[in-house]
Order: sequence, then structure tokens, then C-alpha cells
Amino acid sequence: MTLDVRYSTLNEILSQPVPLTVARYQRHYEWTLKEMEQLLSDLVESFRAARGKEASASQYFIGSFIFHLSKGRPIQVVDGQQRLVSLSIVLAVARDLMPGAPQRAQLDAYLTIPANPLTGAAPRQRLTLHRGDDSFFAKHIVTQGATQELPGGEQDNESHERIRKNANRAAHWLSKELEEGELGPFAHFVTNACRIVLISLDDEADAFRIFETVNGRGRPLRDEEVLRIALVEFATDEDKKRDELLRKWDTVERRVGPEDMPRFIAQWRIRQLGGKQSNRPLHQEMVESFPDSAQALAYLEGQLVDDATVFVEIVRKRIQGLGNSPVKQAIDKRLRSLALVDFNDWLPVAMIFIQRHRDEPEVLLERLKGLDRLAWLFFFKYDAVKIGQDRQRRFRDIVKHLSESSEFDPRTCNFDLSQREKAEMRDIMQSRIGPKWIPLQPLLVRLEHALAKGPPRERLNFYTIEHVLPLSPDHSYWYERFDGSRRVVREFAELIGNLCLVPYALNKDMDNKPFPEKKALVLEAGAHKKSALAADFEREDDWTKDIIQRRSRWLLNTFCAEFDVSVA
Repeated sequence: MTLDVRYSTLNEILSQPVPLTVARYQRHYEWTLKEMEQLLSDLVESFRAARGKEASASQYFIGSFIFHLSKGRPIQVVDGQQRLVSLSIVLAVARDLMPGAPQRAQLDAYLTIPANPLTGAAPRQRLTLHRGDDSFFAKHIVTQGATQELPGGEQDNESHERIRKNANRAAHWLSKELEEGELGPFAHFVTNACRIVLISLDDEADAFRIFETVNGRGRPLRDEEVLRIALVEFATDEDKKRDELLRKWDTVERRVGPEDMPRFIAQWRIRQLGGKQSNRPLHQEMVESFPDSAQALAYLEGQLVDDATVFVEIVRKRIQGLGNSPVKQAIDKRLRSLALVDFNDWLPVAMIFIQRHRDEPEVLLERLKGLDRLAWLFFFKYDAVKIGQDRQRRFRDIVKHLSESSEFDPRTCNFDLSQREKAEMRDIMQSRIGPKWIPLQPLLVRLEHALAKGPPRERLNFYTIEHVLPLSPDHSYWYERFDGSRRVVREFAELIGNLCLVPYALNKDMDNKPFPEKKALVLEAGAHKKSALAADFEREDDWTKDIIQRRSRWLLNTFCAEFDVSVA
């Protein structure tokens, strides 16, 4: 980020060869007569104080402007639009009240970039307003003599009406407050003696965040807030429609929840961009992903709410409208399974499946099973070399295919697992288990889901892993049963058959105690009734190598059946 902060003047800002344009995500012109009269009063009062003195002796501080500079493009006005437009209106009125042509031409240069005979460039409007405001501004303010012939009667467009009223008030004020011969010196004072803090940046997102810091008492603007403004402004120029869309967006945010809104936007971005990765600002990517404003408007009016509905169903792991059939319960279980996976690439894919196959629950279940299996494969391998790139490529291909086609073809999507990948999942289950393996606890929770007789307990992820045979036992009881060898203890302690889930407090009490003492604690707490993995505490009187091996085979078979990764 390149940041430049310095004092400046209107003369400097409105004399450069590069035009200015109000950023598309900014609001319309909204200054009323109250703000315009305050500005005029301050300007005239400061001008009076400076009369007969050096220009620097008495100055009026206009405030700060934030500009985004991009090579080869107009300068974007990120903050300061209302003041800059209002000052341009004042200069246009002063120009049209001037008695002499040279003075009028001088002021007109602040509103129009003159023609360049060397390059052949035609005159250009210096400040371009928000779409919808600009045509009125150009015709009735920028054009020479236009402020003397402003349209009568109230305008249908509120922004146009504010421009018209403020120009009329400026003409009345300057004619009444300034004496003969003072108009030229007053215009010179406004353009040269009024001081501005000019903040220029080459990164638009940073410019916006500084704008929010200046205007929002330190709270930075979130990416989704920038997107909200940018997309609504791109979709329509109608004030009433814009307000309607903003209210609809607010409703969606309340439904999704502020904490989940970034995740909702992220899945929408992945799907909208076909899984492409980019470092560009979010709002630029999303706005430009729509071919035109009509499609952006159509999305905001309808699809946005539908997307939010499906997103909330997935986050809550309950799909609505399918009754309470076994298929519905199986679908909900797959969503719970996906929620355990440590990345969100699957989310836009799941949303597409639900939206397409809500009326075909059997088909939807099969789609989610495949997605669940693929997501867990990558989750198991998340720390392998280059797995991040492989995962992104796989999901990018899937999202791109689904975004462009209503048909689902596992081969085209590279969605099904190969025999090699199925064997890989099974091998990981047998060989990668260890206390520092991050997928371990989600895996145990997933096995609990598979073994649960009814709907899985929602708070299982608040349980912790218990190594029944301790990793580092300090009691002779354990060494007597495992050949008196620390190596054997370590080998069996890290098998999945040695693990279960218990509440945190119970895990702390069990510590390195012998099995009979651990069993008494589990039965007293009733943990064996709440967790299928802890049920063996009730059935077994001892904890041996045979029991751990038997449980390991049982859990491996359960996993393979759940994910259909048994290898012939």
C-alpha cells in the first residue's frame, strides 16, 4: 500500500489533468439545504475575516478527502463526495454570476478539463457523480450558464432535487451576501485559501478502511459491508429499489447471523467465481462476476434469500421440507459429518446439491455421501505435501462444473474416489492415529455419529479424547498387561481401539488410573450410556491387547462402511 497524506487546496485538486469520479459503492448526493447553508455561511464568514490580509492569514478547513489512485484510470473519490459536489456547485454558481468572460473561463476550468490541442483530447467533465446523479449534474451545473436556468418545480429524483435546491440557494446567498466586486476574490479564496487534508492511496480496499476509520470512530468496514454497498449500487440507480435491496440484505444478515456472514459470503464467492482464487478486493470480484446490472439485480431480489435459507439449513444441520423420514435423518447426519471437516470448500457444493435435489431426497443423499467421503479424504491428508493445492484444484473443478451445468457427472467432476484413494483412507485409519493428529477428535465424533442409535448428540464435540491405556502410564498395573515394555504400551495406546470420548472433567479424574478405577468413574458418571465408544467400560472387566485390537477392527469396519471405502 502506498499512502500519501498532505495538505491541499481545491485549486490543486481541481486543476490536475486526471478526472475524478465518485466511487460506485458510494451513496447518492444527499446534502440538504441545511448542510449547504452551513457551508456557505462558513465560507463567507472566513472570506470576510481574510479580506485585506494575506491569503494564509485566515483559512477555512474543509476537512479530509480520501482518493484512490489507479494508473490510467480516473481518481476515485472514496470520501468527500458530498463536500466536493457542493463546492463544485458553489464554483459553478460563482462562474455563472461572473460579469467577465476571462473570470468565467477560469472558474469553468475547475468544472471541465479543457481540450488539449497537442493530444487532440476533447473537453471532459472534471467530476463524474454517481450513476443517476451525473446526467443532471452535467446538464444543470457543469454546463456554462446552466445554474442561471435551473429547472422549475420539484424533481422526481431526490438527488436531482437536492442539487437543484442547493444551486438555487447558492445563487441567492452569493448574490445577497457578497458586495459588488467581491465575487472574484471570494472564488479565489474558496479555491486557494480553504485547506483540505488529502489522503491518497493506491489500494481501494485500504482507502475504504481508512474512510471507515475516519467516519466510523475507529471501526473498520468489513468486507461484506463493502460488498453490500457495491453490489446494490451496481444493481440499480433507483433510490427506492436500492433501499428495498439494502433492507433485504439486512434481513439475510439477521437470519444468517453476523458471525456466520463472512462464511456465507465466502461460499457465495467460491460458487460465483467457479472456485477461482484471487487476491483482488472481494467487492470488485463479486460485482464484476455479474455480466450486467440486471443479473445482479435478479440475484439480490430472489436468489440471495434462497441461498441464505439453504446456508442456514446446512449450518444448523437440518434440511427443511423433507419430513422426518429415514432418508431425511441420513441427510442430516451427512451434514453433521461435513461440519466436522476443517475447511469450507464443500459448502457451495452442498448448497448446489440441496437446491437442485431438494425434491429428490434419495438423490440428494447420494450426492452428499460422495461429497462427505471426498471432504474427509482431504481432511485426513491436510498436512501432507501439496495437499492444499490438490484440494483446491479438485473442488475448483467440481464447483466450476456444477456452476456451468445442471447435470451431475462424477467422472466429469472428478468426484468419486478411486480404488487407490479408498485404500488410502483405510490405511490412514490404521496408521495415522496419534495424539497430535488434528483430525483425531473429529474422527471419533464422526464414529459416534455412525454408532448412535438415534440422532447424534449435538454436544459430542465438547467431549475430549480418553486414552484408556495411558500414553505414559505411571502405574505398574498397565505394564503388567503390556509385556512390561514402554514400546508395547506406546504401540497399543495409539491404536484407535484404545480411544473413547468422555467429558473434560471425567477425563481429568481418570488420569493414569488402573482400568477398574477408570471403569468405576465412567459408570458413576453414566458416560457409558451417552457415548457408544465408552460403552465397553460396562462390558469389560479388564483392558488388554486383545480388547484394543478387537475394538480397532470394529471401528475400522464402521468407518469403512460409513464412507464406502472397503477395499476388496
